[in-house]
Amino acid sequence: MAKTSNFAAARVTKSKRQSTIGFGVPTTSSPHHFQVNVPSARKDTVEIWEHLGMKAVSEEQSVILRCSLQLPYWKKVKHEVQISFNQRLREHKLNVSSWKTGNNLVDRLLGKELCVLAWTIENLNIENTPLALNSWIGLLPEERWWLYGKAVRTTDEDYKKGFGWRAALKYALTSHTNIQLPSSTKRPCFATQDQFSLSLEKQ
Repeated sequence: MAKTSNFAAARVTKSKRQSTIGFGVPTTSSPHHFQVNVPSARKDTVEIWEHLGMKAVSEEQSVILRCSLQLPYWKKVKHEVQISFNQRLREHKLNVSSWKTGNNLVDRLLGKELCVLAWTIENLNIENTPLALNSWIGLLPEERWWLYGKAVRTTDEDYKKGFGWRAALKYALTSHTNIQLPSSTKRPCFATQDQFSLSLEKQ
């Protein structure tokens, strides 16, 4: 029965193009998503905020600053990140986007993946940024989600730079040792659930 339901949902998804804005954010009421604030030339910090939407337990905790990244670091990675995200969106027949000055909306799972990269390079020697970026590109989406889940439990807000898993990411993604992640993975798919997104479906 579950397989039939999933198949039916997939057919609905393919037959009706979903309406999104930015990098895959559904045009529903209060969706869970991320917002990347790219500064004008007068400022030098890119801010990544998580908007929990209707999943927030309270209004005070509905928006969380996950990372503030110096602009030179952002410029080193933004192009490749845009290519990666747009490739994923095209695979699911969603509109692509590009980074602009101001507010950029990002799907909740893509936002988690971006945080993993941002946390990796936030305290990194800028010369090593390409190495971290290449390691991030080499990770599967579900591996990035797993790393985000680990890091966010102990170093969830921006001021916790350089602690716990956020510090570990710096070393893991800039070493030449293969990262060993749990063998149990989940595969990404698009489905209509509580909100349309890059949602998870168990294998």
